[in-house]
Amino acid sequence: MPKLRLTCAGLGALFVLCLQVVPAVAQQRFSYVSLSGTDVNSCSSPAVPCTFQRAHDRTLPGGTVFVVDSGAGASNQLTITKSISIVAVGVTQYLADGGNSPIIIDAGPNDVVLLDGVRVKSFPGYSPSAYGGIRFIGGGQLHVRNCVVEGFGRGAGIHIVGPGPSRIEISDCVLSNNRDGLWVQPAGSPDIIVLVDRVTLSGNKRDGIRAQNQKARVRINASTITNNGTGLNALNGGSLISHGNNVIRDNDSNGAPTATQPLR
Repeated sequence: MPKLRLTCAGLGALFVLCLQVVPAVAQQRFSYVSLSGTDVNSCSSPAVPCTFQRAHDRTLPGGTVFVVDSGAGASNQLTITKSISIVAVGVTQYLADGGNSPIIIDAGPNDVVLLDGVRVKSFPGYSPSAYGGIRFIGGGQLHVRNCVVEGFGRGAGIHIVGPGPSRIEISDCVLSNNRDGLWVQPAGSPDIIVLVDRVTLSGNKRDGIRAQNQKARVRINASTITNNGTGLNALNGGSLISHGNNVIRDNDSNGAPTATQPLR
């Protein structure tokens, strides 16, 4: 009998160990977000959608989160910590400002993040975040396309503060009515390269594009920069390189690129 009790005790310990190593949350390749989504759902289909953060956490690295309907929700804030795509093409669901940046990218140096069709907005009744709409703290690559970021009067539409080397591409977006449309302020020693392609930056109180230091390298192609405080503002050695095909006008001060390099 003592041997039997010892065996059962050993099995019990093994069972507890097994419970400890089982992942707390099962992950999947595709997850789904809806305005009506909740954190108790599995996010595995449009019928059982979640909030943005829950869907991110349940998605495998390299997977995709799909937004399935339109609307706005203050609770839909998101911190991205891995390679992932957030796709909201065809719908207009907003991530609202709740006192911090609605989207924070804090991923690894080899991670690739895509935001496609996402709307980020500060709504009346909220104290706009001083950190802005989309805040890049770290990651290998960030692609922001077909996105709208607006209304962050105390921060930037997109604020780049992470260390390099990183590559960021912003295309076919609207960054409007923020303090700055795009503020590139990298930390660390390697450069951050930002490509601004077919982007409209308008109505931003301070700068349309602000390159803060010598590690900030911004290339601007086929973009419209208008009705801002200053259109282009390069500070402390920042680079703003125009491809000569941009519209920069009707700002309080248009500013100027630090260099012009024609397309080849």
